[in-house]
Amino acid sequence: MFRSLLSVLVLGAVALGQDDSPPAFPKPGSDIPGPFHVYNVTGKKKGNYHCLVSEFGLNPVVMVVVRGVEDKEGLQPLLGKLDNLIDKNPNTRLASFAVFLSSTLKDVAREDDQRDRLSKKIEDLFKAGGVKHIVLALDTPKKLAKWPLDEKADVVVVLYNEYRTLAVHNLTWEQLNSPKKDELSAKAKEVLDDVRRKFGANRG
Repeated sequence: MFRSLLSVLVLGAVALGQDDSPPAFPKPGSDIPGPFHVYNVTGKKKGNYHCLVSEFGLNPVVMVVVRGVEDKEGLQPLLGKLDNLIDKNPNTRLASFAVFLSSTLKDVAREDDQRDRLSKKIEDLFKAGGVKHIVLALDTPKKLAKWPLDEKADVVVVLYNEYRTLAVHNLTWEQLNSPKKDELSAKAKEVLDDVRRKFGANRG
């Protein structure tokens, strides 16, 4: 009888301990996987390797990961509207950066010509769209190997604050593409509405 009762208590304690374990990324409430250095195309560290996770520290951040550097419909309107939220809501301390992952660029540090060509392409594309607050960066997929991002997603948007994950949105190009040019798709609007709710960026 005593041994049975003891077994129940031990099993209950183990189960309770398991329930108290922290969630793993990308679940809300999880710690983000950590810092990583990327080649900064724009921003204060333009032309250098720099960690944007460390740069923005404990501030609320919208991190955008884009697979490829092609001019896909839907991405410019999303980043443009996100940039506008940052501009219109300075008191939130909201920051954002977008990392473009090139599958053709094997070594960003050594392939100078291709790196410079892709960097200029990214910079020109979003400068024309008026993006000024979002830092744009370039690197290879292996740089984010420790971040378990959905491989089926073309664009991943991570909302975090104080290094804690608030939400992760996995988007395909099809979901970002709006029937009307330069307008937001329904999925892009969902992302921006989530930014407004989570960070109080209600202006713009």
